[in-house]
Amino acid sequence: MVFNRITELFVKIKDALGNGITSTDLGSGKRGLDVNASVTIEDVDANTRDGAGNPITSTDLGSGKRGLDVNVAITPTEAVKIRDKNAAGNEVSVDAAGNLSAKTILRDATFDSRLAKVDASGNQLVILAAPVPPTGKTAISNTQQGDMSGVQNSFTVIPNGYSVVIQRLKAGAEHESNGGSKVELWYAPNGNTTGMTLLEAIYINGSSNQFDLAYESPIGNGTRAILLRRSRLIGGSVEVFAKWEGYY
Repeated sequence: MVFNRITELFVKIKDALGNGITSTDLGSGKRGLDVNASVTIEDVDANTRDGAGNPITSTDLGSGKRGLDVNVAITPTEAVKIRDKNAAGNEVSVDAAGNLSAKTILRDATFDSRLAKVDASGNQLVILAAPVPPTGKTAISNTQQGDMSGVQNSFTVIPNGYSVVIQRLKAGAEHESNGGSKVELWYAPNGNTTGMTLLEAIYINGSSNQFDLAYESPIGNGTRAILLRRSRLIGGSVEVFAKWEGYY
């Protein structure tokens, strides 16, 4: 048979390494030689174009070889699993829309073991540096701390001929099960509790907090003042801390 003779011929034919050449049944009484091809691109004709009519370019790979420049867009049809390279078995997920579901860890750029922290709402916690007066300005502040009940006021008269810029308000109070505490900052144009303007308020109970401000008071006239007020909302006496900082 002709088929048998062709098969016998393939077995007898050897390649350059002495390996027997094999064939594959192509159907309809046909067979094809099994060939492993290695193609080296010497250059790409500038007139060679893809199906969209764009010129096909190549890149020098070194050692006398060049590679075709190919842009590939991959669209996932289902969830893709990405394995954590640092922990075997841990995976992060990417859905078909390309959204990554993973934990993000923020570290200090100069101190690897220091991690950034967030609160329960996902807001990053930041420790701010103490306010520094601009060059040529004088620092001014008022600090009140101690056990108290009811309301306690502390006035700071604005220096005559100057305006005071308040940079920060701090507040803290020990926990009290019957109620919390409040710290307020007021501008007092008459040096007393009449006609005042509320600048900031902090509610606290077993916690501490602070706010940055950029309030600039009217020019001091010997009467105008800033009022720092500590108040107990309900219950007995607890320790309450309050402080504002600024300059003039």
